[in-house]
Amino acid sequence: MIQFNNVSKTYNSDVKAVENVSLDVDDGEFVILIGPSGCGKTTLLRMVNQLEDITEGEIILNRNSVQELNKIEMRRKIGYVIQSNGLFPNMTIEKNVMIVPDLLGWDRKKQRKRFNYLMELIGLHPDEFRKRYPHELSGGQQQRIGVARALAADPPVMLMDEPFGALDPIIRNRLQEEFLQIQKEVKKTILFVSHDIDEAVKMGDKIALLRDGQIMQYDRPAEILNHPENAFVSEFVGYDRVLKSTSLYSVKDLYNVVGLDSSDESSNIKTVKAETSLRIILSMLLNQEADQLVVEDEQGNRIGSLTLNHVEKFLQAEVRESSGGVTLQHE
Repeated sequence: MIQFNNVSKTYNSDVKAVENVSLDVDDGEFVILIGPSGCGKTTLLRMVNQLEDITEGEIILNRNSVQELNKIEMRRKIGYVIQSNGLFPNMTIEKNVMIVPDLLGWDRKKQRKRFNYLMELIGLHPDEFRKRYPHELSGGQQQRIGVARALAADPPVMLMDEPFGALDPIIRNRLQEEFLQIQKEVKKTILFVSHDIDEAVKMGDKIALLRDGQIMQYDRPAEILNHPENAFVSEFVGYDRVLKSTSLYSVKDLYNVVGLDSSDESSNIKTVKAETSLRIILSMLLNQEADQLVVEDEQGNRIGSLTLNHVEKFLQAEVRESSGGVTLQHE
């Protein structure tokens, strides 16, 4: 667990980057820090591993005050991923990934086994990349290596500062999906800085929205989208927050609420899995990729079909209280 207890950071005695922040991050929880530029989100993140000193208050990391921990030893137990990935250009990929285990004295056999596991986890073949150098990899591959390096010593906590921010939208979306799958397996406690509300809604268990160093709202994505606590939160998440909320739901959620129709043999249909995000479903239907979508379970059995009308009914059922209803149309 990470606890922020009335934490403040002041520069030059009068400039407050972070002001009186209190929040708890539970074990295994994925928390997104988000807000406009200069709101203090990166400063708050960097105070956890003592890259920034705390002016007032206290941060508790696994029942220990970070101010009382040895900085070097503590940082070796925290995974840290930044936007530029921070790979050492003169080291091979294997040496980059294994730098912390090597500092911790892991033997060669243990390091090799861990490297192979991590490379498979991030979808890169270990023998293909073992002896390559960072400049030989694409931006997306380098960012995956940065994630693998942060996971190398199996730290309980990961700090991630806009790790996908410099990537193009297609690669960014792919890495988001892959990292969510990785998190299902490794279940780390994660603090993740982002400037993108869509990314925050898609990835976070909770979102902390900051402004001028203060928390405006800290809650689950659905609550922030459907029940913003003030005008700033409402404006920041955008007037299309109902559409953003489709990232939170799957086809399975939809048919549990509004059901499905019997599928027919129409030629203009496509097949989707029950775990598919409603955001993807909505895009397919609005772009007229199909008149209806046939839903299959994990075994490939057809369980029914859905149309735009099903999505509309579901969203109305989920957000009627806060949005006043939803109407979705396409030409």
